[in-house]
Amino acid sequence: MQQRRILSEKQINAELLNGNLATPKWYFPVMGVLGIGVVIGFITILYMFNRGLGVTGLARPVYWGLFITTFVFWVGISHAGIMISAILRLTQAEWRRPVTRAAELLTVFSLLTALFSL
Repeated sequence: MQQRRILSEKQINAELLNGNLATPKWYFPVMGVLGIGVVIGFITILYMFNRGLGVTGLARPVYWGLFITTFVFWVGISHAGIMISAILRLTQAEWRRPVTRAAELLTVFSLLTALFSL
């Protein structure tokens, strides 16, 4: 039997919060790159608002534009999540619980992403 360690409240807080309070060295460079990506995204959205939907491929001669294709893609991904979850539930596989949860989460988030692409 292992002996119990008696820890003070400060030691418990230090051990539990150490992963949340200390940032690794790669954190700020990665956040900088992601921030640059967000700024580029906003610039492209402003460009689209300024020039119109023709820059997205929704001009008159183009029938399948960027937004429609993205919407159909994410709805299809959500169908895959529903199918995986349904198959695992119908077969009553005991190992299915984490996979089913992940598939249902995939369904929810892909439907939300499809909603945002409208």
